[in-house]
Amino acid sequence: MAEAPSDPNQRDIARLTHLLHGVSEVITRLNRKGSQSSEEISNLLAVLGEAAEVDRVYVFENSRDESTGTVVMNQRFEWARNEVTVQLDNPDLQNLPYDLVPSEWLATLQRGECYTLLAEEGEGWFREELERQEILSLLAAPIELNGKLWGFVGFDDCRVARRWSEVEASALSALAGALGAAIARQRTEELVHALSAPIAEVWQGILSLPIMGVLDAERAARITEEMLESVTRLKARIVLLDLTGIEAVDTATSSNLVRMAKATRLLGAECYLTGLTPTVARALVHLGVDLESLRTFRTLRDGLKAALDTLATGPTHAINGRP
Repeated sequence: MAEAPSDPNQRDIARLTHLLHGVSEVITRLNRKGSQSSEEISNLLAVLGEAAEVDRVYVFENSRDESTGTVVMNQRFEWARNEVTVQLDNPDLQNLPYDLVPSEWLATLQRGECYTLLAEEGEGWFREELERQEILSLLAAPIELNGKLWGFVGFDDCRVARRWSEVEASALSALAGALGAAIARQRTEELVHALSAPIAEVWQGILSLPIMGVLDAERAARITEEMLESVTRLKARIVLLDLTGIEAVDTATSSNLVRMAKATRLLGAECYLTGLTPTVARALVHLGVDLESLRTFRTLRDGLKAALDTLATGPTHAINGRP
């Protein structure tokens, strides 16, 4: 095992190097594709806390109190060293008005700058709260989302009244930037997921599924899974795949549409393609899509009318063993 450097300057360099390596690891993991779970965020905060040699690392999200309109902070995530009391369940740290903390805190974060404080500089209730949490020094960096202050990530030192270095502040700011990007990416993924397959039962036995944007293999697989689950659960006989939101199709998109239709047919239901523009129709023909096996309609209304007519004449397939 390597010995710790004895020279103070060397120790500082080693500590800062360890911090930067930790921040680099956390940012790399945050930038990985896919949403971050609460457990993963907590694990990342632990990596950062150990690397920064601090006692707590936490993330707060801002919101507005509906009754007063004031800006409040809410603790969302936290890591604490074993001998330090965890504050994640502290009710005083939920809907905490910025009015109760030093006035320059919010203003500093809104300028995109880090805020630092020694506990001995606090006043009134806030100083008492710092003492209850055994905080001697803190550092907070703003997390921005779409150019606005979303919240902050912070360090607590409960052993030393630490005066934070520029390197430490810069490292925490870099992490805050990565967190902001991860939050924005997760919100986008949640929105895309919500919009990717808003399946609706428009009539008994008829489902409507609007397809919007690019239909790549991953998205098509997710939509197909949800569509088949809905067909089974609702005992649907016809699915209206509405292509109104697709301006152009390529080979991959057309192939995914055909696979979705075939998967639906395996459950005894049928897919109707609706909302075909002349451009999309020509593209499907040019790509060699077998339209003979699919019923296509210019508008969703036309497809729905045909589906209702089909149901009125009686079922042509058995679904899950039902006539």
